Amino acid sequence: KLCSRNLSKRGKAAVPEKQLPLSFITEVIVGAKSSVFRRHGVARQSTQDSSSVAQGETGEVPSDRAYISLVMNQRTLDLQAGTPELGDFWGRYFKQVVERSRLEATARGLALRAQPRERLMELATKEWSTNILPNWTEMRHAEQTRLLWWEGIPSSERGRVWLCVLGETEKGEKGGELSADANLVGGRAKAGSKEEEAVRTAGEWLDEQLPSEHAELSQLYAAANSPFRSDAVSLLASLQLQLQGLSQHGKVHIRECAPTAPLIAGMLLIHLEPPLAYAALKALVKHHVPGATDPEAVHWRNIGFTLVLEQELPSLAQALASAGVTPLDYFLPWLHSLLVPLFCIETASRLWDCYMRDGEVFVWRAALQLLRRRAGEVIAACAEGKEAALAKLMKPVDPAVLTEKVLFKGMQENEDSVVQWLHVLNQRLPLPEQCWDLFANSYDSDPPGDDGQAHYSEGQRKQSRLSKLFTRRPQEPLATVEVTGGHGPS
Repeated sequence: KLCSRNLSKRGKAAVPEKQLPLSFITEVIVGAKSSVFRRHGVARQSTQDSSSVAQGETGEVPSDRAYISLVMNQRTLDLQAGTPELGDFWGRYFKQVVERSRLEATARGLALRAQPRERLMELATKEWSTNILPNWTEMRHAEQTRLLWWEGIPSSERGRVWLCVLGETEKGEKGGELSADANLVGGRAKAGSKEEEAVRTAGEWLDEQLPSEHAELSQLYAAANSPFRSDAVSLLASLQLQLQGLSQHGKVHIRECAPTAPLIAGMLLIHLEPPLAYAALKALVKHHVPGATDPEAVHWRNIGFTLVLEQELPSLAQALASAGVTPLDYFLPWLHSLLVPLFCIETASRLWDCYMRDGEVFVWRAALQLLRRRAGEVIAACAEGKEAALAKLMKPVDPAVLTEKVLFKGMQENEDSVVQWLHVLNQRLPLPEQCWDLFANSYDSDPPGDDGQAHYSEGQRKQSRLSKLFTRRPQEPLATVEVTGGHGPS
């Protein structure tokens, strides 16, 4: 462990010693380059001192080599050595620590993948239940946690992990697990009431959204007497009534705010009890891509995915364009549904696990990998026209043809390309560990100038191709209502 004290506070009071595991260090920056050093004028002072030496002045010069920044998950630890020589020594030492940590992480990953799947899940269940979840704030960013996360959360712990992540987006970084929300509409609403109307329309909407070729979802939610169907209808009707209660005129419909909510609700109910699933559904609609329906953001994603596809799969991009297919037709539904209708429940659950780990960028990675695997079929379908191409794009994946193992292996093999297309998307880098909204993280989300274009301040990326194509639309947002807890019907 690395033990440190803030020496600037000496004499004021007893300064407690802080301890940080060395494994938390992900990068070492030599020199006074961090924002903390700049805020305290260190970088400026170092430059002035160097200028003085160049002009022939004598005296002890605090070289830039004496300053070291240790980059960790959510912060930097900024250190100053007594001499430049000590700075060189500690810089080399910490770089060796980072390299050793990377090698150990690689070895652990290989060891995990070498385990039989059943044994791996047994070990992972113990680790999640006894170490990670009881110490969530400290462990959620640890390298070992992220390795286990990628391999899939054990089904016995999956719902609780999702609630912890969604609790952070709902209540803040240290918000804790989402709590159950009992404001659900019952199945026997009073005849002629708004509750009965909400239940009826929710059932119709669920039937519209269920992909007929997805055997698992149809089995759970299509039958009229299925308890899963009853719970899904209850969730959708409750959220619709809540939205109407919060809107000024009561005319906002959930279809506008979350067009694939039936699929999201269906996935949540497989892993959570209805009151918890309802709380999770509200958080996903409010803070995550299932509710990302603002026209400006939709327009940006449509152009952005087109450009990324041109870079990653140019032949497929050309075929889709010739057939008149745009990302609005297939990628946006994939994004809003978090890929639920495309994969079997087991694979979709692991995809959701990794979405909870990485945010929206993971959905883009998974979508691109699926297109890599289906490129030949889709190009052939494009020759038959738009309808045939969309039918191929929206068809659920046969797990015997594209297994979960092959899908995730492909994403790992193409991981290096992610940074390249993040630049295409004009992202502020480094990307946050959980970036729930790539549009909000892009420079294009900055307030536009009088000409409707984004204008960047000095030092920001300018004149990207996406920025040139992206013009803000004057339409009103699809929904201006905020979904908050505790106001649903009793």
